[in-house]
Amino acid sequence: MSDKTYLYDVKRQEYPIYEIETVKAEEHYWDFKVFEITSWDPTKSDNPIDNIIDKESIIGGFIKWDGCSHFYFGEEDEKGNRDSYLHICSSHNFKRIAKLLEYLYKIAPLKMGRGEDGLDEEWGEDLEMGIMT
Repeated sequence: MSDKTYLYDVKRQEYPIYEIETVKAEEHYWDFKVFEITSWDPTKSDNPIDNIIDKESIIGGFIKWDGCSHFYFGEEDEKGNRDSYLHICSSHNFKRIAKLLEYLYKIAPLKMGRGEDGLDEEWGEDLEMGIMT
């Protein structure tokens, strides 16, 4: 089963930034790839997805039913290996990656056929980080 989801920055951009592709989805895990859209041609179509010209593979991984996950960063070579390096140019782009990762966790249960029940994980929405020096 392969399907694709596209994410875009609502405030800044009407074209997709990321393409999320389901590699495999089972009851207990969701295997995916994420591509960053690097160029598009707005003259091709009224549908922004049809205008995608080029994309780069940036993340691959899976999320399990219990909330555990593996993320492999960087471009994928011809053998499927990644360099585990992700170049981020600014805090804005870092926030976009953080939102992407948050979204992956949000849709993982749906891809596993678990519906709105979510994952069986211990972390809750009340996690708040502080700074210690």
